Amino acid sequence: MQYLIACLFRTLPSYQVPKKFRSQNPNFLKTEPAKSELLINTYHWSFAFIGAVVFVYSLLFFPFSAVDINFAVIVILTLVLGSRVAMDFQAFKSNLSVADIFIYLTALLYGIECATVIAATEAYITSTRFTKRVEFRAFNSGILAISIFTSYQITFAFFGSLPELATKGFTAKLFGAMFVMIIAHYLINTFVVAGSNAFRSGRSLLSTWTEYYVWMFVPFLASGSVALIADNIIQTSGFYAFLVILPFVAIIYFSYYTQQGKVQALIDQSEQNEQHLIDMKKSEERFRSAFSNAPIGIGILSKEGKWLDVNEAFRKVFGFSQAEIFEKKVHDLVDPKDLVNILTNIGQIIQGKSAVFQGELKFSNKAGEEIWSQTCISRLNDADDSKLIFQFQDITARHYAEEKLRYDARFDSLTNLANRAAFMELLSEAIARAASDERYKFSVLFVDLDRFKLVNDIFGHTLGDKLLKAVSDRISKCIPYSREVDGRSLARFGSDEFLILLDDRPGNPPLAVIAEEIQRQVGLVYGIGGQQIRITASIGIVGNDESHESEEDILRDADTALHIAKTQGRSRYVIFDEQMRQRAQNQMKLEKDLLQSVERNELFLVYQPIVSLADRQLVGFEALVRWHHPTLGFVSPADFIPIAEETGAILPIGKYVLEEACRQHSIWKNSAPKGRKLWMSINVSTKQLLQKKFLLDTLEVFEKYHIEPSEIKLEITESVLLEYSDAMISVLKQFRAIGINLSMDDFGTGYSSLSYLRKLPISSLKIDRSFISQICGESESLEIVKTIILLSKTLKLEIIAEGIETLSQHERLCELGADLGQEYLYAKPLKVEEVPDFFKSFEHREFPVPAIPLLQTGSDHVNH
Repeated sequence: MQYLIACLFRTLPSYQVPKKFRSQNPNFLKTEPAKSELLINTYHWSFAFIGAVVFVYSLLFFPFSAVDINFAVIVILTLVLGSRVAMDFQAFKSNLSVADIFIYLTALLYGIECATVIAATEAYITSTRFTKRVEFRAFNSGILAISIFTSYQITFAFFGSLPELATKGFTAKLFGAMFVMIIAHYLINTFVVAGSNAFRSGRSLLSTWTEYYVWMFVPFLASGSVALIADNIIQTSGFYAFLVILPFVAIIYFSYYTQQGKVQALIDQSEQNEQHLIDMKKSEERFRSAFSNAPIGIGILSKEGKWLDVNEAFRKVFGFSQAEIFEKKVHDLVDPKDLVNILTNIGQIIQGKSAVFQGELKFSNKAGEEIWSQTCISRLNDADDSKLIFQFQDITARHYAEEKLRYDARFDSLTNLANRAAFMELLSEAIARAASDERYKFSVLFVDLDRFKLVNDIFGHTLGDKLLKAVSDRISKCIPYSREVDGRSLARFGSDEFLILLDDRPGNPPLAVIAEEIQRQVGLVYGIGGQQIRITASIGIVGNDESHESEEDILRDADTALHIAKTQGRSRYVIFDEQMRQRAQNQMKLEKDLLQSVERNELFLVYQPIVSLADRQLVGFEALVRWHHPTLGFVSPADFIPIAEETGAILPIGKYVLEEACRQHSIWKNSAPKGRKLWMSINVSTKQLLQKKFLLDTLEVFEKYHIEPSEIKLEITESVLLEYSDAMISVLKQFRAIGINLSMDDFGTGYSSLSYLRKLPISSLKIDRSFISQICGESESLEIVKTIILLSKTLKLEIIAEGIETLSQHERLCELGADLGQEYLYAKPLKVEEVPDFFKSFEHREFPVPAIPLLQTGSDHVNH
């Protein structure tokens, strides 16, 4: 499409695409609007048609008789050289074309018909250099033919024939005629071309012509003037005189062209320099704008570290004014610890050993506050390459946030003590050191707060957290060098667990003394939130030896010692020894065997009779589980029931107890003495009750053995309620709703059981044996039993007393109003095969007789 504009302008005697037009209309030739396309095509073909008519007319009246060798030379020069040879006049934004001169000369020598034919032919041939479209070639040829022909006819009308005037030499009339023809030719040609451009650009004809074509009168006038001079030379000296001067004209032209090239080169160089200066200025302006408006601090440093310039963001971060900062050096702002680092890197950049420095550095602002920066220092690349650019991004908030994350990853947010991960890392280091240095010894103390959960349940977690912080402060004061080793020697290991690592240094107090001091400090009263709180701590202690190859080995033994301390009555400390390790190993074996005990049929039940105190009649049994180990023999329930609870083996064991007890009850319930209706009491654990399917499984067992829910009594311990109060109460209500009786076992040994009694759907209380053994005298136990019985009567609960071993205990409980009793005064726990004989003997008893000597109190009783 770029050839179109060339074709449109080729009709002018000084063809040149206007630079201004090209710059202001960069897309002029790239699009052809659909709406004006038909109009433009019509416009082009109209002038092409008129031009063709003029061309044919000129051929019809062509003066062939006047054609000679001179005419042939002019035609050849016009068509061969044409617009290829032209002299540019930069001052006038135009050029002098040889073709334009020859066309005017033909009109002066041979008339308008010859000039029209040559002009149209030359225009068409020249257009082929710019476009392949016939439309544009025809349009270009047509407008030149019309323009030359019409301008000549106008001149002829006023002045007569130009060839005749030319034969008379330079006259005023010839000059006037030539001037009129040039003006007419200029106006017709430029207005026609401007019309085409106006159609395409959408602008008015006059504005298009005024802006782009007014200046083109100069080349028209120059071409006509040269033609007039050439005609005079031919008229006075002959045609060959004109040919003789052509080489001189060529020499002048090429000399001019060469010089013009040099001048143009100088002009181009000057324009390049000027453009370079403009670009430099723009670049400087862009840099200054970026420098001033940058969101990060930027400063310009001299090689000596003096501040030469800083932006607003820099001044805002450091708090200095422009004048104040110019009095400072980089040494005055950077932290002393980072000074050597930054000066070293500045030196390497200046010496060319390094291109840039990037890193995190600490600075101080005007107020002396710490500022952390992501800093970048490099050369400014200015004219003398003597300055450095300093880029400063304030990352203080991010730095402290990262520090906090690192701290939180290693320290407990509540107590500020080391956390589990940090302590385990320290313990690993201690084990590695002990492995490489046999003289190095250390110990670990495992501290656990006794009954801390009760504090949370009663006072809430907020107060519990405050208590933990106070406890951690007291423990910290009891430990030698507790803040050494990055503060990791004392750690909060769990909710209410603390771990301490102590090196066995000379002069340190004995571990027992440290443990006792910790227990004394922890046991002092805490005044928190208006409450007076007491709490105790149990401690397990272990010293490292060759058997401890990992952190887990140390913690395992410390936990074993802690467990023993708690089983011994809490608020104690125990130092781990080899016997404990052996017991722990035995317990692990026992745990493994216990998990397989149900499958191996090693468990069995015994049944403890329960009697009515009022009429001394049998009312039911309590099912108690026993374990006969294949190698250890009979294992006490006191040993394996806690293990079963901890390992989860209580679930299959509990399922076995429920089904076996119900099966036996279905056999015995109709064979009780004197036809009395019996019930079966079965102990259940927390884990069983919290199983979603336990209620359905229980009902399936009842249906399997044709048992009514009221014939079964499930026994729970009040400690269950302390740990799972809300959830457990909901579960118990479901059991009570279907008719199953619920009994609270070991009542009186809990921590706040009285506050729960009104909420519980229980039907009976079983008073713990520890109170029954001392009720015959005036004692605290007697008062407790009286209170429990009185409370139970108020709540309409049945009272069961366990551990009755003497007749006096039986009588005292009858006086106090207890309902039921069990233990050795009535019968020992019976095996299945002993129960039928017990039924027979029990019918003939007029009064209970002790089954064993009174000294054997409670030796065989188990609550599960």
